[in-house]
Amino acid sequence: MIKAATRSTSANWDYSDPPDAEILRQAEADARVVVTFDLDFSRLVALQRLARPSVLVFRLDEFTTAGLNALLFATLESYQSELDAGAIVTVESARVRVRKLPVW
Repeated sequence: MIKAATRSTSANWDYSDPPDAEILRQAEADARVVVTFDLDFSRLVALQRLARPSVLVFRLDEFTTAGLNALLFATLESYQSELDAGAIVTVESARVRVRKLPVW
């Protein structure tokens, strides 16, 4: 099962807005996937040539909460094996791109 890393649910963080590098470190330690709209996470994973954690990036022009939730669950189900193995999965309005980690 895929577990998403969040800024607010980790008991190990004692401040409300941890740095991106700390979120990545904790996600890797907890075997979680970083789910985000922020391109910094995929950039950091790629530049540091990390094999984990996986990052699921949404790049959508328009969305509703219900539509985003449906897309999130469908993407997690469709790309579970890639995310389990280590990947950056980018979801755009018209396509989904998958890059295996580490990015070379």
